[in-house]
Amino acid sequence: MSERLTQLFQCLLCVHQVVHGLQGLVEEIDLLCDDVNEHLRQAISEHTLQEFLGAVLDELDILSTHTRVEYPFVDEITVEKIDQSHVYVGVTGDANVELVYGSGSDFRQGEGATLDDSFPFEMSLRSPVTDFDKFETTQPIKVDTSSWYE
Repeated sequence: MSERLTQLFQCLLCVHQVVHGLQGLVEEIDLLCDDVNEHLRQAISEHTLQEFLGAVLDELDILSTHTRVEYPFVDEITVEKIDQSHVYVGVTGDANVELVYGSGSDFRQGEGATLDDSFPFEMSLRSPVTDFDKFETTQPIKVDTSSWYE
């Protein structure tokens, strides 16, 4: 009987060690997922910034003589679809802009003005499943300036 109890105890000890090891594995997977999420957020934020720098956004340009996007802040990233070759994501956020009224000579004469504001935007991107650093825009940036007219 004691030999049977000893075997049972050893078996329970092995099960405990396996469960403890699996808990450690799950914790490591969670940490890796956090690292991947942070990497994707940085890559998407960088791509978004580059898109804003290279885009002419009519909905912003009509608000002032000169409009400069200071920084697009990515609020939310949503995975919309994954297929065999790409991951498709939707991006929403706020574009911080400087609205400039007047020319350089207007400012020298004290007649120009600037105003800082922020407007929500959305866009869609995709990336190959083999390289999450290569995002391309699938739907151009749409900036909602309706608050300007309220």
